[in-house]
Amino acid sequence: MKPTPTIVVPSTKPLPGLGVYNGSPNEKPDEKTFADFGAYPDVASTYYQSNQKVNVKYETERIKRGTSPNLTMTTKGTQLLAQIARGDADAIAWMDEYIASLKQLAQVSPSVPVYATIDHEMKAKARQGLITGESAKPEVYGKALNVFLQRAKKAHPNIHTTYWMVGYDREFEGTVGKQFTTLPDVIAFDPYANSAGETFDSITKSDLAWIRAQSWYQGQPIALAEFGMPVSNGDAALAKFFTGARSEFARLGIAWGVFFNRPKDGNYLVTTGSYKAAVAAFSSSLKAV
Repeated sequence: MKPTPTIVVPSTKPLPGLGVYNGSPNEKPDEKTFADFGAYPDVASTYYQSNQKVNVKYETERIKRGTSPNLTMTTKGTQLLAQIARGDADAIAWMDEYIASLKQLAQVSPSVPVYATIDHEMKAKARQGLITGESAKPEVYGKALNVFLQRAKKAHPNIHTTYWMVGYDREFEGTVGKQFTTLPDVIAFDPYANSAGETFDSITKSDLAWIRAQSWYQGQPIALAEFGMPVSNGDAALAKFFTGARSEFARLGIAWGVFFNRPKDGNYLVTTGSYKAAVAAFSSSLKAV
């Protein structure tokens, strides 16, 4: 008797999101991404300073194209975190102004999540002296972030709050998480491939395991708010790294990831004309659905 053939039913579940950070709104980053890679990103980040207003116009245009904003507002150079943690009215008002902009964006399209946090990569800011004093303590940041989580969640259900960490200081980042009485909607971290042989598996495995073991992790989506590989590793290595990115995210249980296509902190910018294979590989991954 011939064996019964196995019937493979295609999955209708969409692949995880893939995004690009290509600069601030005044640089028209998503339009650059389309020109560079042939598609708009699923998620795109903006890094705001504490004295800046959210660029509601550009972020709204982004949402209307189907791209989720991934926003962070820093408090570096201030003591806003300590003030928020102890309930200072002026500091809370500053936060609420940010949240009001997020609410405005969240109402644009219920099907396009708006991701947001305050002070992404907090450990790095404290280590670099960008945030100092009481505000640099992980328990203080955790309490301030918890206030943001609570207030943003009440503002609009389409504001998806994030705990966006560097992903290398277990004690610091664990202490932050222990302050949460309201859980973040998404846990995000920033893994980078430093050598040519590294893969998404090798750069995320230990962090994913650690996050999933924490008491404040209750099955929330996990995202890569930044990722990349230094261009010094060469075009072939970059192309291999980017190939099948969405499928790799799906295999690892990663909801979405944003490629940091910038010439800073190690130089991850591939769109200079020198990395054609890398651009082709990333373009293929970005266009995959």
